[in-house]
Amino acid sequence: MDSAILGELELEFAPNQNFENVVRLGKEELLRFYKESDCSMLPCGKAEKVKHRALDPNTRLLSLDVGGSVLKMAIVSPTVFDVVFSRTKPLSAGTVDESFFANIAEWSCVQARKYAEENCIPEKDLSFLVGVTFSFPLTPNNELITMSKGFDIATELKGVNLLQLLRRQFSNIQMDCAFSVRGIINDSVAVYLTNSAYGAGDDFTLIVGTGTNACLSLNSADESILINAELGFLGKDFIRFSKFDLFDSTAGPNLPLERVTAGKCVPQVLKRVLDYYKVPVSSHCEFNGKLLSNILEEKDCHYFGTRYALVKEITKILLRRASFYLSAALMSIAHLTGKANLSKVRVGFVGSFLANITFYQEMTQKFAGGKIQLHYLRASHLKGAAIHTYNSL
Repeated sequence: MDSAILGELELEFAPNQNFENVVRLGKEELLRFYKESDCSMLPCGKAEKVKHRALDPNTRLLSLDVGGSVLKMAIVSPTVFDVVFSRTKPLSAGTVDESFFANIAEWSCVQARKYAEENCIPEKDLSFLVGVTFSFPLTPNNELITMSKGFDIATELKGVNLLQLLRRQFSNIQMDCAFSVRGIINDSVAVYLTNSAYGAGDDFTLIVGTGTNACLSLNSADESILINAELGFLGKDFIRFSKFDLFDSTAGPNLPLERVTAGKCVPQVLKRVLDYYKVPVSSHCEFNGKLLSNILEEKDCHYFGTRYALVKEITKILLRRASFYLSAALMSIAHLTGKANLSKVRVGFVGSFLANITFYQEMTQKFAGGKIQLHYLRASHLKGAAIHTYNSL
């Protein structure tokens, strides 16, 4: 019976075009986005190197990463951009309004106070330069374009400059130290800046966490322009969906690649498959990216009892499909940026979903014939936000 189920699912999740066609269609779609879209392939300024300068000894670089499931804060050194202090806080999906950002500012200031206390520095002697990364697309005026991953935009925030809003929220906090919010950038751009600052030599950068995105540079008028790809929008022309895929607000109506590759979506597809085939699952089982990692590492067998072996094989089927489309998307970028003829295409990446599943990484590299070389850039969201702040001085 289990072999019959797996046979059905292999057919259900099989792509309906070969790899080369998907790469070609992906490149064409990216080019069209670059010319026409206001929510994908978004120019984000010049690709600049780090401008080294001295900071006041009492000034600190404070980075915030507003992700799809976690808020991260860090103090980053201004010389080698190492994280010297960090804290995290879970984020619950829902409506994003002014209070969402007020809570971020308040929590960040509390963590800054803890940093001062742990390092025996009087608050009044410190000033913080704040840089923010955001995992959702913004206009050049820092207005929210759209949201996914279970979040939606409150009416009061439509047309609002988020940088100005954050500055106002931080100014409302009563503390002896000073906070100056210097900028807000997409998290994929932050990862690219970190890659560039460390001289990692990656050809472009990738995020596969709760969502999926990439950052690349394109030459325009003898300048290198950073592009926030908003890669989750890719795939309308070539992704074949199954009857188990998500078509609701969990992923958004127009994020094809994200629906089949991201940590917010793939675990929910697994849940739908198990429900459909009436596979018993413990009520304590939480379907998220960590679960898929644990299934492959045989850490959560008890949730599925005697059907664990079946669940593990289903998980592999879902991740093979994710790898196929993710690998093709990366090769589409490689062709677009003129990197496809290189013997190896180096891709710096972050995101816990991809980072924690070795099988996902291996299959992504395998589908491209070994040409893609994934390179993990730890804490690069936070470091990139600090680099952006540092360069703005």
